Parts: sequence; C-alpha cells; structure tokens
Amino acid sequence: MTARRATPARAASAVILTVGLLLSLGSCQEIPQSPTGSPSPTVSEGAGALGPSPSKSGSGSRLQLGGVTQYQTISGIGVNANVHSWKDGQLKPAIDRYTGLGPLVWRVIIDRGDWERTQLPGSPTDVDWNAYGKIYSTGKMADLWNTIRYISASPGQTVILNVMGGVPPWMGGSRILPDKEDYWVRTMATMIAYGRNVEKLDFKLVAPMNEVDWNGIEGPQVPPDQYVRLTHKLLERLDSLGISDIRLVAPDTADPSKGLDQYLPALANDPVVTGRLAAWGVHTYSGDLAGAPKRLAAAGINKPVVVTEFSGPCPGCDNGAPNPNDASTARASAVQAQKLLDQGASGLEFYDAWDGYYEHHGSMGYWGALSYDPSAGTYSPRWTFGVLAVLAQCVTPGSIRIQAAVSGAGADGASVFADPASGKVSVLVLGSQAGGPATVTVSAPWSGGLNSTVESPVGAPDAGGATPGPSAAFEQGSLHVNAPPTSLACYTGKAS
Repeated sequence: MTARRATPARAASAVILTVGLLLSLGSCQEIPQSPTGSPSPTVSEGAGALGPSPSKSGSGSRLQLGGVTQYQTISGIGVNANVHSWKDGQLKPAIDRYTGLGPLVWRVIIDRGDWERTQLPGSPTDVDWNAYGKIYSTGKMADLWNTIRYISASPGQTVILNVMGGVPPWMGGSRILPDKEDYWVRTMATMIAYGRNVEKLDFKLVAPMNEVDWNGIEGPQVPPDQYVRLTHKLLERLDSLGISDIRLVAPDTADPSKGLDQYLPALANDPVVTGRLAAWGVHTYSGDLAGAPKRLAAAGINKPVVVTEFSGPCPGCDNGAPNPNDASTARASAVQAQKLLDQGASGLEFYDAWDGYYEHHGSMGYWGALSYDPSAGTYSPRWTFGVLAVLAQCVTPGSIRIQAAVSGAGADGASVFADPASGKVSVLVLGSQAGGPATVTVSAPWSGGLNSTVESPVGAPDAGGATPGPSAAFEQGSLHVNAPPTSLACYTGKAS
C-alpha cells in the first residue's frame, strides 16, 4: 500500500479503538461447528442493494468527515458460493459459518448455463411454463433456490446470482450463436422469473455470464458488442415480465485490462445497460485493478468496482489438486485484499467459499476457505477463512475508506474505514514478514482527539487462526501497534 501523508487536523471528538480480530499466520486453529438449526425461511430486506446506501456525514451523523480525503464507499466483503454442494441441506453448517461473520455479499453460482438441455419448441417469445417449471424445480436448479433461500434467511446477506460455465451445445456451447441469442435471453429471463415469482426469492443482482473474455470454459466467449446486445435484450425481456428491478454486476472479465479496454467502451454506449448496472464486476488473482475506478469515472460511469473473484495462489485446485492450506497462501490473499482496497475496490468476493464439484471443470475444486470431508459430509476452516473473518469485521458495508499513512517496518500496509452513520472507525493493518512497531496516522478533523490507550482486546470468535490481538494506543491521531509477523489485524471503535 502506498503511504499517504496525513495533514494536520483539528480535534472534534474522540474515538477509542479496540482490537477486534487478529490473524497471526503462524498457527491454524479449528473453530467449533456452527449451529445447524434452520433459520426462518424469510428473505432479508434490502436484498437488491449491493451493500447499503452510502453513509452521509450530515449534522446528525456521529462521525463528521468534512475536510477528510475520502475514497470508495464499501459494498461489502463476500464469497463465491457453488450451489452444487447443497446436497439436501448438508451445506447449511458451512453457510452458517459465514453468516456468523456478519453481513456478506454472496456470489451464488449456478454451473453451467445449460439447464435447457434440449431447445424447447416455439419462438424465443414463446414460454412453455409447464416445461420450464419441470426444469427449474428439480436437480441443480432446486439446489440454487434452496441455497439462496437459506443464505437470505440470515440478516444482512446480499446475493448476486451468477451463471458460470458454458451454454448448451445447441446454443453454441463455448459461445452463443448469433441466431440463438434470443433463446439465451429466454432461458435466462425465465430462470430469473421463476426464482422471483415461483420461489418467491427477493434477489435483485444478477451476473449473467462469467469470464466472457477467456477460454469458453469458464463462461461462453462473448465479444463486447454481443455482450452489450445480450444484456440489453435480457433487461428488456425482464421488463416485459414485470421484473424491472434487476441490476447487473458486469462484465466479470477474467482480465481487468480487457474489461476496461474492450468491454467498457461498448457498455458506455448503451444507457439502458449502464443505467441498470449495479457494479463493475471484475476478476483478478494478481491484486491489480488496472485503474478501474478512474477509467470508469472518465467514461462517465459512476459505479462501484467489485472484485467478484480474488484469491491467493492455489495451483491445480480447479482440477483436483489439494489446497496448500498454509500460511503463505493465506498471506497472499490478505496482501491482495489490501492492495485491491487501496486501489479503490468497493467489494471483494473471495474464491471460493467451500470445496465443491464444478461441472465446467469436470472435477472437484479445492479453492475453498472451508475444506470438505466427503466421508463425514462436514466442513472445516482453512487458513484463508481467518483472513475473511478479519476482513468481514474491518471492511463493513457503508463505511468509507479515508486518508491514512502507515510507517514503520512492522506493517506492509494499512487502511482506515469510517462509517459516519454509526461512528465506527476500523483500521486494517497488514503485518510485515518480520513484524514489529508500526504507526498508522489518520487524517481527519477528529484525529487529534484519538489519544486514548486501547482497552482490553475484544473477545472475538477463533476463526481459522483469527484470535483477539494485542492492545495498541492512539496518540494525537496516530495508532501505534506492535504487529506480529505476517499478521492481519483489525482495530475497531466508535466515536464518543
């Protein structure tokens, strides 16, 4: 993270910070199984928003941000969730582990987009709801609805419905044939309509394709002009079905630069699609956004950037190779998260929530922050689960990243997040390989009032190595920490 020099600021109110969670990548500890009782099958309110509305720092706010250099508003931390692991509810304890971390964004994956295996009769405008009902009420489609329903029953959870992998052979397989475009629209629109109208699920965010710039395996190869044409038609078809509140997370390219160089110009020319764009979705496994926030602003698209897939390295994990499950892998994910937040990402969805079978790879995937034991049908945390536990506490929906500077050999990076509405302030500190003293300086009107010694650490759940951390002290707007080696720590508090 590039250090930013803090400017002097007048004290207005005090903030006392305590350590919320600390992930010390030197030991990995198991966490107890979460409760498995089924929650009430109701859908949480606000399911259509990608995180809450941006907090405002007006006269009624607990934390004034006037004069503070502000960056992105956070939509939330989250995970990718493969519904093929549902297995008649066997997945519930794994979901419980995540919802226990607080509000999350879930990219719920249906793999592949081939549920209409044989083209149904009629023109693209003809819909045989009896035939589609049989498709959507069984098999992996039933797993999709059950997974969304169970996730949505917990407060504060946001769902993005994503279609991964190719389309049926008759539609093109690894691409979408031009004369089948309207049939793709029909199969997508009917799937969304069934989930909303028959299953009564209140999801409003859809990522209709995956890595359209890549190899035709992760998703169909769809060039920019066709991508815009397809999404435009899909939105119009949903409007005709009375579903006009769907918002897109797009284009979910594998290469951030291709998304900006090729897909952004095409999308910017279609006001219908950009008007219904909830967020710019992108994948990166290198920690590089390719300047996406600035590029979007220059194109006149005022939308948040959400990294819908990120992770440290996991060689061969798409094709059955075991997850390394070690400190270096977890640290790589933590470093990427810090970099992406510093580059302006509003949301981060870790890939993957749990191990599971992927149709488009034809094998088990082992990227999961939760490992799966097929003999027992149970899930256990890997090192990366601890990283997500810390991020979920520190990088909360509605908070705003503000200017800060980090110095000292003990930290490789730090970010500060402030929520004007609640008064919460969080400091995310990435300890260096050696650890040691570090200072994070906050540039804010109230920074001079940050002079209280941090009290006893908050007792937080032990989550895959995340434990309550050491105390630290604020002195005249600077947080002084003694960071453990290769640690990720979150210091949180509220304005007094």
